Amino acid sequence: MLAASTVLVLAINGAVSAGAASRPAARAPLTSTQLTYLDLAVNGVNATSRWWVSNSKFHWYVEYLNDGKKYPQASIWDIVPLFEAKDEIAIAQPTAKNKASVTAFAIHAQQYWNPDLKPTLGYAPYPGDRAANQITWYDDNGWLGLAFMDADTATSSTRFLGDAKRAFNFINAHGWDAGAGGGMWWNTYHPVRSGEALAADTDLAARLYSATGNANYLNAAEKWVGWADANLYSRRTGLFSEALPDSVQVPNDGSGALVAAFATLCQTTGNQSWCSEAENLATADVNWLAPFNEGPQYETILIRGLLTLYSYDHRPKWYWFAVAQANRVLLLARTAPATYLRNWNGAASFSGTVPNMLRTDAASVSLFADLSTVAPPASLDPLAVRARTTPR
Repeated sequence: MLAASTVLVLAINGAVSAGAASRPAARAPLTSTQLTYLDLAVNGVNATSRWWVSNSKFHWYVEYLNDGKKYPQASIWDIVPLFEAKDEIAIAQPTAKNKASVTAFAIHAQQYWNPDLKPTLGYAPYPGDRAANQITWYDDNGWLGLAFMDADTATSSTRFLGDAKRAFNFINAHGWDAGAGGGMWWNTYHPVRSGEALAADTDLAARLYSATGNANYLNAAEKWVGWADANLYSRRTGLFSEALPDSVQVPNDGSGALVAAFATLCQTTGNQSWCSEAENLATADVNWLAPFNEGPQYETILIRGLLTLYSYDHRPKWYWFAVAQANRVLLLARTAPATYLRNWNGAASFSGTVPNMLRTDAASVSLFADLSTVAPPASLDPLAVRARTTPR
């Protein structure tokens, strides 16, 4: 793991000197480190205006910088990292301005809803898609549902709870392979089963159970995790990494979603076995998956899972691991002030992306926003301690 003393201080100082955004006074006291990450996140979100296009057809973000395609708007997978960044900024600093930003974004995200999809309505990948047979992804609906849940947390409301429920209802109706094999389908055409979809959807079910107490959500989460335990769990690594013939396994973002799901279920049900599942999977993630080079849009979800667990168990290990990844972003991924278009190892192109994509930039910004919501371990503020070695 990287040291989180000098590297963090120098890297962050360099980033802030590029132009820290003015920030309203925090309603709740944040540590100096949280405020620094908040500045990075706010600056990063502001810089995503480069992807914003306003014309006669639409007023929304595009997938690529200077995108000239006929259908250039960002897909669900592209906008979720930015959605989460806005959510986390408002969670860290719930000002009227930040809450309004979340609300406006969430309202526009409702345009991904396809009221004509058959046989069950769901969120289409592209805003305005209305075809009855539109290919629609079960993992997309999970990620977007979670962003709606975080929007409610950010705005201290239940305004978008119905949106998250609609995503779950779509998943639950036809996402599960009801045949002998079991597992979560990747999309409505059922080409393969997807561990990533299973993980995102389990996290959504856990969050909905926590918010509503409705046992149907708990039952779904237990069924999906039970199948993953029986079919995907590797005793050698502690990861859900065993691939079935149709390529089912749980990638990095899915692993983070499962950590978050287990932590939520532990806290909500009081069942300590969920806590053990969360701790064991997080440990396996840190031991086997680092350094994270799968792509920012995947890795930031994994880090969010570790920080969800840290918020519950307060183990410094998870926090410092997230800080180490933030160091990598600052030192290797930045391509311009407040813009991060490289992978966290400095590569310009990598899995699932090409240069100038919104998802790449927003995912790294989302990592800073996530870190702004959690306080460093007691007396171990990395901006206050100048010479130390990060505990493993």
